[in-house]
Amino acid sequence: MAAELDRDTIERYRSLSARDAFEQAKSAGYRAGAVSSDDFLDLFGQLVDEGILTWDQVEDFNRS
Repeated sequence: MAAELDRDTIERYRSLSARDAFEQAKSAGYRAGAVSSDDFLDLFGQLVDEGILTWDQVEDFNRS
């Protein structure tokens, strides 16, 4: 796992739109050294577990 989101970051993402949370998490993953799709799946999985994103949103945002 390239990036583990801390509680403050998760709460900040919670206040954003789903698209903005996705984009900021993606950027954070790159900064943390995420190199594989599994790294990003783990990162987005944290946001799904927290109820910030759904897997459908992750898929949709990743396509666009």
